[in-house]
Parts: sequence; structure tokens; C-alpha cells
Amino acid sequence: MVKYSIISLFLMTISLSSCQNKQNKTQEEQFDIYKTFVNVTKEKDKYILYKPCNADILEFEIKKDNTVNQKTNQDGVYKYSLEKVNYLNNTTAEIIVNQFYPSIYKDTIRISKVDNIWNINDRYYVYNENKTSYSYKEQPCHECFDSSYCNSIKLKNILKKNWQGKYHFSLEDLARMGETHSIYFDFDISDVGNPKIISQLDDKAKKVRNCEVTHITKDTLVLMDIKKNDDIFVLTKKDGDYNITGSPIYSLNPPNSNYPLTKE
Repeated sequence: MVKYSIISLFLMTISLSSCQNKQNKTQEEQFDIYKTFVNVTKEKDKYILYKPCNADILEFEIKKDNTVNQKTNQDGVYKYSLEKVNYLNNTTAEIIVNQFYPSIYKDTIRISKVDNIWNINDRYYVYNENKTSYSYKEQPCHECFDSSYCNSIKLKNILKKNWQGKYHFSLEDLARMGETHSIYFDFDISDVGNPKIISQLDDKAKKVRNCEVTHITKDTLVLMDIKKNDDIFVLTKKDGDYNITGSPIYSLNPPNSNYPLTKE
């Protein structure tokens, strides 16, 4: 009798263990956390993709190799190793992680979901693969920074969108005082934060001017030589055609003051 009781208890333990494993597997299948999540915010009655200008979290990634990456807007990526996942039910879990960059400590991250919206430590997320279903919005710069910084960012964005690239023009066989010369200009705006003008007279060494943007629209770009403030170069465009004018350009071959530019 005792023998049969021990066997029955053993079989019951195996059965309970099997049921528990099956339940955990079902929870893991229904609650797939091994994904990349992107930050959303609730605006009125809907969720939108939201890019903050402060140091908020942009993405949260849990990988199958048990690494966890938390990408922020300003502070880079925080890296963790996943130690354990506790499935509390089919819609909530706690993951125990060890942070190893930029500092080392253990932390608990709580994850829950309602429909397609995930709540990770009281911030809202959606699967990265579903983000195209949501409208996109950036946080206004002035909510995080002063006006001078925001204006500089605005100028750089206009420059990048409308003017980034390299432009060329040349004047060859110019007759001056019994001599013939050729001059070549490259306008290098590949680095929007540091536009340059490279000029060369005949086969002499090239001269590089570091410039500052003093005015910009989608159709006009004004560059000023940082060392010679009276040297102003004006690039314009219309219907896909580019032109260059300005005080140094006029002095090349008066009374001509406007020449076509070629963009690479």
C-alpha cells in the first residue's frame, strides 16, 4: 500500500510539473517579448510614434541570445544581460536583468500588454515591425533647448535637405593684362556643419576657405568666408539649375556676375 502511494505521488508530481511547463510555454508563445519595441505616446485618443528631443528611450530590444538593449535619444545605448523571465500571467511579465554598460547593477523591468500596445516600465511601445501603422511626430526643439540652438538645428536640416552635396564651376582662358589664366571653384557642402569653398588658380596650390551659412532657404544659400567677412558667395537654384554669384565672383571677370554651377 505504501509502495503504491509513493508511485502515485511520483506520477502526480510529474503530471503537475508537465502542466506547469506547458502553461509557461503557452504564456511565452502568447507573450512574445523577444522583439524590438519602439516608443509611442498617447495623443488624445490614439497612439503615435514619438521622437523626443530629450534623453528619453527610443527603442527597447530583447534578443534571443538574452541581451537587452535600451536605445536613448541622447545617451546612446544601455546594455543588459537577461537573467530570468517571470511570466506573471498571459499579459504581464517581469524580467530580471544585469546592466553592464554604462554601469553595473541588477534591475527588474516590468512588461505588460493590452492589445498591440506594450507597457515597459510605464512607457508605451509597439513592435518595430508594426511601426508603419502609426503616424510620426517629433518633439518641438524649444521644449528641450534654447532658441539659438534650435535655430542652428533648423538651418542644418534645411541645408541637408536642399543643399547637401558638391558643386563646381570654372572660368578658363581669362585674359588679364596680357596674361591668360584659369580658375576653378569647388563648393563642398557634404558636411553640413562645415561648408568649404576650394579654389585653384591655374595649376597652383588649392586654397580652402571655411565658410559660415548666413542665410538659407530651399532656393538660396549664402556663404561667408569666416576669415574675410566681406567675401560673400550666393548659390541659387531654380527648376533644377544652379548658379553662383557674389562679390568675389563678380571680381573674376566684370561685368559678369553670375555663372552656372554643376552639381555632382
